[in-house]
Amino acid sequence: MLEWTVMVAALSSLALTFVMIQTIRSGDALIPGLKSRLASNAQRLRVVALGLALYVPFHASCGIVKQRLNEIYPFWADRMLADWDAALFGTDPAQWLHQRLTAPILTLLDFGYSLWFPVNALCFITCLFYGRGRLLLAYFLLWGICGPMGQVLMSSAGPLFWPNLGYGERFDGLIANLSFGPIYGARYLWLTFMSEEMSFGAGIAAVPSLHVAGSAWVAACSYRTRLMPLGFSYFAMISIGSVALGWHYAVDGIIGVGCTIVMLALTSLYPFKRRTVERGQLARMA
Repeated sequence: MLEWTVMVAALSSLALTFVMIQTIRSGDALIPGLKSRLASNAQRLRVVALGLALYVPFHASCGIVKQRLNEIYPFWADRMLADWDAALFGTDPAQWLHQRLTAPILTLLDFGYSLWFPVNALCFITCLFYGRGRLLLAYFLLWGICGPMGQVLMSSAGPLFWPNLGYGERFDGLIANLSFGPIYGARYLWLTFMSEEMSFGAGIAAVPSLHVAGSAWVAACSYRTRLMPLGFSYFAMISIGSVALGWHYAVDGIIGVGCTIVMLALTSLYPFKRRTVERGQLARMA
């Protein structure tokens, strides 16, 4: 319960920070400008508050489902996914990346990977504020449908967990060269998996890579805005990091991107009202 309280506080702080940044960019004095901004955007902020009220229990539910599916469906698809990677790329992509990436770059990728949740949360808040319903619906479909479906159809853990699964030494070289972050994270996930207790942020699933799918969603959020280069660079960093850090097979990310594209295509069929003025404001952000 404490973890979710912290999450609510963090997301609320992100929302307030977003409003403060908009106030500072407008050139107004901070306190009077902030009051004016809050008053003029009262309706939008109520939507943000409602969205955040749904966001936290939604992710809590997804976490519970993910951990329960781990208990129901044993891991079986890891060897198949690793072989698909080798067939598609001619080698194990993780091993190939490790031969070419230096330790500082891997550390940078690990740091960027750790920012995945706050970046997605900030984009979620921005979509709420500007009424980008198609993107919001696609986000919920990614987590609510694509994640569990992939876990059911191709239950897998990822390269980091090969020693735990008893699959041999294929990724031992990769694991030996990783920094503390991925190793500690994998140990936490495996211990909570073995304990069969509900834990914050727990659950193991390689297919689809929701980290890559989520970063593709962030890139979609930035499309046709001044933040587009940053959004697509972030997507590239997460895609490379998911493989180089041993969390996912490359095909996990490919499937994740496919899920994002399909969900965005499906949500485009729903007749959302277009807010041309607000979209123009979003395009002028940053």
